[in-house]
Amino acid sequence: MTDLYQPNPAVAAARAILLSQRRHRNTKEGKPLTVREAADRFSASKSAVGRHLKSMKLYGKPDFSDNSRGRPRNLDEAEERAVIAYIVWLERAGFPCNQLLIEEAANDLRASRTPPAGPVGDGWYRRFLRDNPQLQKKKLVRAFDRERAGFEAGDIEDLQQFYTDLGVAVRNRDIEASQMFNADECGIRIGALRERLEVIIVKKMLNAKHDVVSFTNRESTTMLGCANAAGFMIPPLMVFKTWPTESWDINALDEGIRFARSESGFSNAEISMDWIRHFNRNSFECTAKAQSRGISFTDWFGCDEYMRDIDMPDFIWHQPYFERPEKERIWRFLVIDGFTGKTSLELMDYCVRFDIEIFILPPHSTHHTQPLDVGVFQLLKNSHQKRLRHHIRQGYLNFKRSDFVSKLSEIIKEGFSVHNIMNGFEKSGIFPVNGAAVIHKVREKKKSLLAVTNPALPSLLPKEARFKDAREV
Repeated sequence: MTDLYQPNPAVAAARAILLSQRRHRNTKEGKPLTVREAADRFSASKSAVGRHLKSMKLYGKPDFSDNSRGRPRNLDEAEERAVIAYIVWLERAGFPCNQLLIEEAANDLRASRTPPAGPVGDGWYRRFLRDNPQLQKKKLVRAFDRERAGFEAGDIEDLQQFYTDLGVAVRNRDIEASQMFNADECGIRIGALRERLEVIIVKKMLNAKHDVVSFTNRESTTMLGCANAAGFMIPPLMVFKTWPTESWDINALDEGIRFARSESGFSNAEISMDWIRHFNRNSFECTAKAQSRGISFTDWFGCDEYMRDIDMPDFIWHQPYFERPEKERIWRFLVIDGFTGKTSLELMDYCVRFDIEIFILPPHSTHHTQPLDVGVFQLLKNSHQKRLRHHIRQGYLNFKRSDFVSKLSEIIKEGFSVHNIMNGFEKSGIFPVNGAAVIHKVREKKKSLLAVTNPALPSLLPKEARFKDAREV
């Protein structure tokens, strides 16, 4: 089977023509490639090269129109390859696909057509597997078990395999501390105290009731936080139920902090895509390899994080303008949990184009394996509580959304310190990659759970042969 990510020769030829035309336009040196020259160089059909070239100039993407006779296919060649690549990507990340995810990906591709097409039929999934037997042979499509009673009570093979796979990938991609990232969501109750306050009351008449004003504002916000193993924090994205207003004091905030709005106050698919673009640019420019070469994001990829052309912002490329050789690429590893909604086809496609490789943590393990959970978020919440208590001591009875935003920079600075971030990566074994301590901790936890079980309980269970004995009676 050919490499799922290998570009079509005609597409590669069309891209080479566009590169040569841009080089000629900028430097006035040499002549741009002709369709004939490019077709000969890449062993492709001239008509196919011309078709893709025209489509890339008009729409920013190749033309994979399906001109075959017979019953129309639900997905054309390019769309089907995209779904297969999505399945492989999820498997490599540690999040095996199922029928629901595959059909959702196919429907998203059909809905993105002009004009939009309807969803696939009931029999499409079965035909898709029949036409792509390599998926079943490699067991890339299998159900994901979410019904485990708990991670500590089960097997730790998944955890061992995760650290093994991560270590191999780090060596193969030559990943340094500045290229290893962890992202996670942290929910914060804006005005809610975690513990009770001890207060002094004045002795009153017998049976008189003491009234206390509640300080609680239970509105929640979600922080999408991210940092790398070198201790650098990507400016977070804050999700509120309402947009910032003039009453919010945002002058002291880091200009990199982003705000988003959702009805629930939690992230969704649209916010996840906005965040991954924000992550893409900021994470690349903070890597040691990019800084040592003195290159910016746009210098390296030839477009911005929205894939807009540098010289013509109205033109959007289907993929980054510059395609770097494998050995020159600056990879970034992003470790996340499997419950953040960051596994859509659109997000996968974006990450593949910008050399972002995602690793999904084993289920029920994030309190041990998630660097931000281990080293940052608890201290971040402590910092928030400290500001909230100080606010109350000053006599204010309500810690509003605007009050929270005005203290946000202080809260973030205290929680996302270099020491806290690096400590989280080291204790979780994510970087340097070493899962021994985490695996030992899980084993000890498992032993303690078994030890507290009353040894008399098994004797109370019915005999295994009870059904056989019942039949013989």
